[in-house]
Amino acid sequence: MAGGGHGGHSPVKIDAGVEAWSAMRENVYKTFKFTPKTTRASLVWALAVPLVLYYGIADQNNKWDWIGKRRTDSLRRQNPGVQE
Repeated sequence: MAGGGHGGHSPVKIDAGVEAWSAMRENVYKTFKFTPKTTRASLVWALAVPLVLYYGIADQNNKWDWIGKRRTDSLRRQNPGVQE
């Protein structure tokens, strides 16, 4: 639609820099190598972020109890100040 043009006229200007960057991004899998920097980033995004999310979600899941509660009942599993 945008790149077709009529009568030899192209309504979209081609930027060589954008085209080179796009070609590089499309073919990055061919030249990718693990370096210390990419290994560190991979470990952070593949391990650290999910672990932090898991512990945060598990903490909140263990803190609240929604099952069988009435309007006047507390949603906390343990009331503050109650020691067991």
